[in-house]
Amino acid sequence: MVDKFFRSIIETSGESKTLTGSQSPEELLQWMNNNLTYLGENKKRLYLPEEVIDKKKGHCWEVADLTYHELVAMGYVCYLLYLEDEGCKQTHTTLIYFDSDKYFWFEWAWGKNEGIHGPFKTKEDVVKLVIAKFKKQYLTIERAKLGHGRIKPNMTERDYILMVDRWKNVLSS
Repeated sequence: MVDKFFRSIIETSGESKTLTGSQSPEELLQWMNNNLTYLGENKKRLYLPEEVIDKKKGHCWEVADLTYHELVAMGYVCYLLYLEDEGCKQTHTTLIYFDSDKYFWFEWAWGKNEGIHGPFKTKEDVVKLVIAKFKKQYLTIERAKLGHGRIKPNMTERDYILMVDRWKNVLSS
């Protein structure tokens, strides 16, 4: 059962249509593949979803935020999962969404894991899989945080990390 708090996010978000015209997660993934390029570089501020679309590129944090915007507009409950290796050399943000009593992992910016994975019985099952894949590729994992938060105008990378700090720790000891 999805927590009432997260359901209320959809109902009060004020978002009613997608920016990409996509009608489903599958259409959104296809749209992203046809229209976006991954941009893994530091910037003074992070792009908002409209800027990702306009510039046709974005970092995983920004593309996950665009995905969050689009899927919430379609009526899905979404969670962002942030991962970081030891020393913060590698970070990644991806998205989990809930549909018809099942969870799915939506991945666009992590090349070899691109796609919509699932269904999963619980979001914890998705989190465990994503953490295992991150640890296998980068050998270490120092932080894994699950939560909700949107990129705001003029948000810096540091601001993003401070936002993530407030999310739930999902890394088991």
